[in-house]
Amino acid sequence: TGENTYTLRQELWRWKTSFIEKYWEDSLFLFNSENWDNWVVNQALYAWWLFVSKKLIIIEGIPKDMSQDWWIPQDKIDKFFADFEANQQYLTQDTMVLFLSYKPDKRTRIFKRLSENVQVKNFDLYKEPQLKAFIREKFQPLEIDNDVEDYFLEKIWTDMVRLGSEIEKIKCVVPWWKVTDEMVDYYCFGMIEANVFSIFDQLFSSPIQAVKTLENMQREWKDWNAVL
Repeated sequence: TGENTYTLRQELWRWKTSFIEKYWEDSLFLFNSENWDNWVVNQALYAWWLFVSKKLIIIEGIPKDMSQDWWIPQDKIDKFFADFEANQQYLTQDTMVLFLSYKPDKRTRIFKRLSENVQVKNFDLYKEPQLKAFIREKFQPLEIDNDVEDYFLEKIWTDMVRLGSEIEKIKCVVPWWKVTDEMVDYYCFGMIEANVFSIFDQLFSSPIQAVKTLENMQREWKDWNAVL
């Protein structure tokens, strides 16, 4: 769990890569709102699979994720968890189940039950010193002064996916020089500019999505203040 989606996804990628290297792709199962089918999920969890010695089953969106609107509906979550509690004795020691929820609803019975019985790993948002260390690491071997680092962070904000993407953009065109404010202005697209363009586009195509973008901007401002 955790709203630091970048480090969470990095950790998930390492898990998947390591598991596939040892046990092949047929041993990895990933379920989310796009491919959710309770019968298929139960088959992956409890059925015996030919030529599969170990299984890693990743379930995204359980417990209920409050950070997204399009995750698994609550009735499907309830049905899954009722089956899960009733059939836990059929889970073998060779089956690992990983539940992924960026912002789980801690009020739900499912969250409370899982918290009592599974190992929980949290990925919290980085504070300013951690973000600056991340920026310096990603910019290597380029040099970047503290004031340029501050300006880059102020322009791009705290989304680590966007920070990493904008850093790679600069490194592609400036492979060995020192990073300057002018380079950041020329090559990077600030978060405010990106959000403004999105809002104008959505006002005509999807007014509801435009409102959500504005709400996200407000939430990002709060996150930025929390970082500072």
